[in-house]
Amino acid sequence: MSQYIDEPYLSGVLAGIVISVAAFWIVALANMLWRSALRPYAEAIPFAIEEAGFGASFAGEGEIDGRRVKVRLTAGFGGPKARVWVGEARHSVDLNDREPEGWFSEVLAS
Repeated sequence: MSQYIDEPYLSGVLAGIVISVAAFWIVALANMLWRSALRPYAEAIPFAIEEAGFGASFAGEGEIDGRRVKVRLTAGFGGPKARVWVGEARHSVDLNDREPEGWFSEVLAS
């Protein structure tokens, strides 16, 4: 059997599998940490919001004062960010310098 298996080739394939599995776990851990950092911002929103997809993001929509509001919180290398649609207006908010408690009411007021 060993005459049909090229040892350097097999070593390369096994190394590729190990690297792929390690990369998957690193990305999953980073997303979990970012989700835990975004959770206080998501809890400040007065309507239902839930995790969206595999990445570090939350999304939800609801109605406030008769206006349709849609929110998407994301995080990554640039830090936590929020996109808020109030009716037809769209706001992009950098959450790095904002407190979780008052950021959403500030966006609605603008």
